[in-house]
Amino acid sequence: MAGDENPWRCIQEHPLSPHQSVVAHKVPHGLHELVRLDPDSADALLTLGVAYFRLNQYLDAANAFESVIPARPRSAQAHTRLGFTYSQMNLQRDAVESFKKAISYHPDLAQAHWGLGLAYRQLGFHEEAITYFTEVVRLRPNFADARYDRAEACLIIGRKCSAIEEYAVLKELDEELAARLFKLIWK
Repeated sequence: MAGDENPWRCIQEHPLSPHQSVVAHKVPHGLHELVRLDPDSADALLTLGVAYFRLNQYLDAANAFESVIPARPRSAQAHTRLGFTYSQMNLQRDAVESFKKAISYHPDLAQAHWGLGLAYRQLGFHEEAITYFTEVVRLRPNFADARYDRAEACLIIGRKCSAIEEYAVLKELDEELAARLFKLIWK
């Protein structure tokens, strides 16, 4: 596998087959039973949130992740997943707050920095997005998606040379992303 994969890419690019979808819809029911039996199980709530996220049921996913926080207020994982869920719900300001909390509890969590960069990009704050994408690359140099996102943000604000530098690295990590970036640079 080329480069480090982001945790949500497979969800975004590989929708469930009809059979997988039928099975997946049964998963939340089973997890609800587990949560009913152990309502304080933060692990079950996290898993339930991920199941809902995979089913594109973002409100239910957000509710599950939000339910983890009283039991584990310093859970960077819960705040990061909640941030990605808010982003899918187009609640970028809420996503920013969730990612910032995750980073405050776990400063080296690359996914939280990446999510924060994505949220800032959606809000149009490209300089801030670049700052967080740069931190992701510092933490995980082979995180191809973060390199692509940083290059794209650089292009938006007129830093073509920086985007070309990212392209040179990205060619070695992920040929598909490099080809997409090449088209953006030279359009």
